Amino acid sequence: MSFTRTSDGIGNYPLFLGVDWVAFCEGGGEDVDPAMARPRGDVTCCDSVYWSRRLESIQLSGTLQVLPIGSKRAVLAAFEKVRDASPGRVLFCVDSDYDSILGVIEVDQRVFYTKGYSLENDLLSCEAIGKFIRRLYPGLAPGEAEEFADAVLSAVSAVIQDMARYIVADLSLVVAGSAGLLGPDFPRYIEEDCGEVRVNYRSLRKNALALLRQRPRLGLIKRVFISPHRDLRGHALFDIMFRALNAESSRRLNQCLPVGKRFVKLWLCDEIG
Repeated sequence: MSFTRTSDGIGNYPLFLGVDWVAFCEGGGEDVDPAMARPRGDVTCCDSVYWSRRLESIQLSGTLQVLPIGSKRAVLAAFEKVRDASPGRVLFCVDSDYDSILGVIEVDQRVFYTKGYSLENDLLSCEAIGKFIRRLYPGLAPGEAEEFADAVLSAVSAVIQDMARYIVADLSLVVAGSAGLLGPDFPRYIEEDCGEVRVNYRSLRKNALALLRQRPRLGLIKRVFISPHRDLRGHALFDIMFRALNAESSRRLNQCLPVGKRFVKLWLCDEIG
């Protein structure tokens, strides 16, 4: 019998691994039964790095092991097995997506959500970006990394300031069962001109109208407060931030970032708290 088929099995998982706390999170590839999840022995999973730092910040007593088990569905399915059990020392960590806006979050002390749509949104902080820049360019003068970070955040804010209406359209389409407007192909709307990053809103609006016409009975969700920094899909926001980082590095230091997008994400995950 699988070690985690019962609530007792999941509740005893910290004992099984020899730690005080276990947190199941998204990431790590395909969905796996929590019984098969083991410490990875590396730091290449952004989700596990992010949640390790997030949970450190709430000062859990004792040792913690974060285990990625695949999709959000897999993590919440594991939670369902212990929903009615005593709290214990097992946590469940997932992206917020649009759950908060739609009012469908799990209100339970064992379930943790990202503050924004996904972990990428939570990386958009002056402190984390400043730490990353100091780590990447240790020769910068005092205060220069913070100025660099401020410039990046200002550039991102300028790019996404008109995104709210498109986030509402994306949300409405997703609720209706569509893949939405701001999916993986969103980077094709991002342009760079003389070091300035921007969204081609004309093309984005054209595509939004085309998608909405395909669903003539679809009504846009109303009376919701949208914050582009918080609610824009994380992969889209991070792509904009990465390009802004690269553009600012070129402007200030006359060189592109010496690391790729995945490396930047891992480092930023390691800097949050």
